[in-house]
Amino acid sequence: MKKILIPALTICAVMLVTSCTKKNSPESTITTFLNAVNDRNWEEAKKYATVESESMLDMVKGFAEMMPDTTSAVKFEVVKDKTKIEGDAAEVSVMDENKNEMVYKLKKVEDAWKVDFTMEALLGDMSLEDTMTDALEGMENMGDSIIIESDTSMMDGSIMDK
Repeated sequence: MKKILIPALTICAVMLVTSCTKKNSPESTITTFLNAVNDRNWEEAKKYATVESESMLDMVKGFAEMMPDTTSAVKFEVVKDKTKIEGDAAEVSVMDENKNEMVYKLKKVEDAWKVDFTMEALLGDMSLEDTMTDALEGMENMGDSIIIESDTSMMDGSIMDK
């Protein structure tokens, strides 16, 4: 009986310790958060996000409700061994099904990890001004390529033939 009882208690103790640690890890927090977002369970997602993130989640919810057919769940996986924890801050890398990597920032709030889903956290080092500048440059480049394509098709007469 003792031969069975001691290993069984040891296994239970190990399982208890590891399950408690994983539940409050940055990796498990981002996984639960992203699963809630994928399931469009906004209230559940808010439980795992900072208070400052609520307005961004409300905006994402609004987009999802306006275009329900265009937004679909994204398969993702936490990138092992890339999590960085420094005090009450953490960064967790997540890879989506298209192999795009996204780094999420988390903050420890009252002994629990919370996802920082604010514009500042999502943009990282890029300011909103930098993002807008990049978007405008992209639009200009797209406009230039349309003009060039139109000019060349006019030269060969393909537009006039139609």
